[in-house]
Amino acid sequence: MKAIQIQAFGKPTDVAQCVDIADVGAPEANEVVVALPASPINPYDLLMIAGGYGYSGRGDGVASKGKPR
Repeated sequence: MKAIQIQAFGKPTDVAQCVDIADVGAPEANEVVVALPASPINPYDLLMIAGGYGYSGRGDGVASKGKPR
């Protein structure tokens, strides 16, 4: 099966690679396998790959410092 693999942040055309991955095989008890013939790459996916969306690099786990409104 084919997959797009990203190992680091950067320009999507530089860091995204099409790779072969192992088939997951038959499901075990209480598991299911969902087949997806295709999955799109959206503009926000490209921003995340480039490190420009959803990643601040702070690493402190704090999303907001204000009171909820």
